[in-house]
Amino acid sequence: MSVVNRQIVGVLAVFLLMISSPAWSDTYDVTSDSCSGPGSFQAAVAAANSRPGPDTVSFQTDVNGVRDTVCGLSGADPADAYMARVTDELVIEGNGYSITGGSRWITPDGLSNVIGLCPADKDVQATIVSNPVGLVALEDNVKVTVNDLQLHGLRAIAALRADTDLTLNRVTAQRTIDFYRFCDTGAIFLVSGENQNVTINDSVFEEAWNDGLVVQGRPDGNQFWGNAFIAGFSSAGTLSISNSWFGNFAGIPVIDWDGAVNIQTTEFKDTGFMNIRGGTATIVNSLIMGDAAGQGLHQRIMASDGGSITLEASTVAVSLLDCQTVCQSTTGPGLIIATNNASIELKASAISVGIPDIPDVLIREATGGNVTATAAPNPNWVQPVTPQDAAALKAILDQPALLTDAPGLPNKFAAAFFYEAATPLADDGGGTPGLLIDAVTGADSGNELLSPIDGVSPITEDIFGNPRTEAAGTVRNIGAVQLGLAPTLHLTATGDALVDLNWTRPTDPGSGAITSYEVCFGTGTVPDPSALGSDCEDGGGNPGTVQTISNAPDNLTGQVTALVNGETYWFLLRGANAVGGGPWSNPVIGTSYGVIGTPSLTVTSTSCSAVLLEWTQPDLGGHTFAGYTVSWGLGGSGTATGTIFIPDYNTLSTTISGLNCNTNYSFAVTASTVDGSAGSSGTGTVLTPPASPVPALGMRGSILLALVMLGISMAGVRRFHCLKVEGP
Repeated sequence: MSVVNRQIVGVLAVFLLMISSPAWSDTYDVTSDSCSGPGSFQAAVAAANSRPGPDTVSFQTDVNGVRDTVCGLSGADPADAYMARVTDELVIEGNGYSITGGSRWITPDGLSNVIGLCPADKDVQATIVSNPVGLVALEDNVKVTVNDLQLHGLRAIAALRADTDLTLNRVTAQRTIDFYRFCDTGAIFLVSGENQNVTINDSVFEEAWNDGLVVQGRPDGNQFWGNAFIAGFSSAGTLSISNSWFGNFAGIPVIDWDGAVNIQTTEFKDTGFMNIRGGTATIVNSLIMGDAAGQGLHQRIMASDGGSITLEASTVAVSLLDCQTVCQSTTGPGLIIATNNASIELKASAISVGIPDIPDVLIREATGGNVTATAAPNPNWVQPVTPQDAAALKAILDQPALLTDAPGLPNKFAAAFFYEAATPLADDGGGTPGLLIDAVTGADSGNELLSPIDGVSPITEDIFGNPRTEAAGTVRNIGAVQLGLAPTLHLTATGDALVDLNWTRPTDPGSGAITSYEVCFGTGTVPDPSALGSDCEDGGGNPGTVQTISNAPDNLTGQVTALVNGETYWFLLRGANAVGGGPWSNPVIGTSYGVIGTPSLTVTSTSCSAVLLEWTQPDLGGHTFAGYTVSWGLGGSGTATGTIFIPDYNTLSTTISGLNCNTNYSFAVTASTVDGSAGSSGTGTVLTPPASPVPALGMRGSILLALVMLGISMAGVRRFHCLKVEGP
């Protein structure tokens, strides 16, 4: 072979190697705390998009103040109002950092970012300072994985187009509130196309709202208010959720999906529930808890349009069934609903209603829908209600062996004993054992509880982390909760320098009956309860504080006081007896806040049409400052005619101009915080002075001025000069 031919062959070999080799993966760091510009998240994603193949965007800092005006998204269509568009495979490494929204809108009375109101609604009369944005929008055929990222105050997490895959691992999203344009976007929203797959692992989603209306037809009651948090109804692919928590949603369902759904060991607390349209859902080892105040329009487990749901080894607990007039014309009555030839199967699950006397149905079958329940070795327990007694429930579920008697789950439901409502009763206090306890047999072979996601992995812990089986793994309880030596802790409320806690009663250990409960708390890294032993310290080995919170074994509520407002604390709890303390509970996290102070306002006229406002800096009670809202209007009218927003905490004065002379005005200054809270308004009034009078010329000056003007007019002079006219 000639030298030339060898060179040609060499070049071709290199070329073929280049086109056959996979694209290299690059990492782009986020080093700016701004939404846009050099080092920003937008810039990093744009760089990753510009080259083919999978890439990584890695956060090295928190990102703050995210909103349309700083992200270059002012006036964007809602489907495009996301921090970044992803056009190629991408991994987003959050590294524990956070993205915090900074959008703001204000009502005429000074309230800011009010959940339940859409600022674009003309009746709200809002002043929109800036709009919220979402995290990422996935273009067709894109795969995105997000790891270890915290989100706060965004309008959404992701929008998915056709043939896309989104995976969220260890993501925390708080206050996912859509205040943009129509306020109707779900947090994870399928925009167009089909075959979108969503996987969520070990993640937390707290507080969400949107104002969408999803109508799916009456008279079968197949309707929801509010687009779901996860909204997939365009021939979606598979939704998989494991070891996650959804809580405190404002009137919207969690899931509306028409593909396959697999959920394991996940809690839905005070959220809307789900609608499976035409797809197949398997929900295993999960806890679905209602609102202590009532069921609401959105708290339904519904299968429709030929879909199916299997609810296995799970617990559903609501306070009451309250389908009033609005409910009857929308979602329709019922907690478990199968419509339009859909089906729901209960398997080793428990359903509780805290107040069963409210006259609304628990289970509803409509237009060909069917709800059934399995028998041994996977019996079910369902609380009878007034319209559906034990006999009626057995008939509806086609299961004469259905368990309905007491003791099952506690017949009560309120925030003060939230998780207690889902914890099986060990006995009735008189020696009758609880019907849910160890009622599922063969749990070690043939009836083992398996992951619905992969179909083979055994589930070894209950929803609260207790061992899932007993008696050498052969039996387990009906529902999602086993009894254990460790209590399950729940933070029910925060206040001024305090938090309220409640917990489930653990089983008495062999060393003796429980006589009291101890709480351990601190502000460092959240500890691993299993690694603590008898000590109380954070994950970094720093000592925490231990104190007795209850001196009675059946008093399952308590309060921790003297906290520092604005500091985030972790809490654990254990039972104690004469021998010592038992195992620690699950950790919970809370931040106490005080009342936001009222600015003291001083109003001073600087002219007949302008005033100077000065105010004192209020105590924020631990909240993070968002801005001052300054508003004014005619005195006594109660209506604001002007509003400005000042985002700097240290700006304590402003001048208002363009006022009318000799007019009464009222002014108000309110401090608001990023969580939407606001303090009371500092107020002040002023009567602007009258306009300054024009100096009188007197008789002599008036005559002289008239003669001068007459002379100018007769001479045809067109250029004028200012004349100084002396007084009389």
